[in-house]
Amino acid sequence: MRNYFLLLVFIGFVFPLGAINPPGKGFAYSSSAGKFSVVFPARYEVQTSEGEEVETTKISVTIDEQTFFASYTVHTVNLTDRDDLLEVSVDSFREQLNGTIQGKSAWKVKKESGLQAVMNLEEQDAKIQYHVLIVGQIQYQLVVVAPSGSFNQKAADAFIKSFKLSK
Repeated sequence: MRNYFLLLVFIGFVFPLGAINPPGKGFAYSSSAGKFSVVFPARYEVQTSEGEEVETTKISVTIDEQTFFASYTVHTVNLTDRDDLLEVSVDSFREQLNGTIQGKSAWKVKKESGLQAVMNLEEQDAKIQYHVLIVGQIQYQLVVVAPSGSFNQKAADAFIKSFKLSK
């Protein structure tokens, strides 16, 4: 369990437990700057940080040991070679967590193409669903992580499916 806690600290989203939403309801987050929306299964927390060439906003909630995380990073430098950047994002995430990729495939949102990967963290006995998409100068990441035995696939699928791009 200590390793699972360290995993959450690493990805930067240790927040208080949210209030569980009523069936069929969710807690929507939308951003005009990020040009997207997503529905969380409970009340979420938001953090924003700025760097020299990026501004990142992280939104997350943990319910019953399962964390739902979305982030968007607005880059000021021109993002070229998007396919390579998507691969680098997946590989960097896996390497930092010392995970094993169980599967990787395309992730389509509207006409935009990203990547999705399922990873296992054997030392922490955790499962991760990782999604990354780059549109213009914005990089989006969606992550769902939980101990392998308590991963709620239906909730993870609903969260990922709720992600929508806007203008």
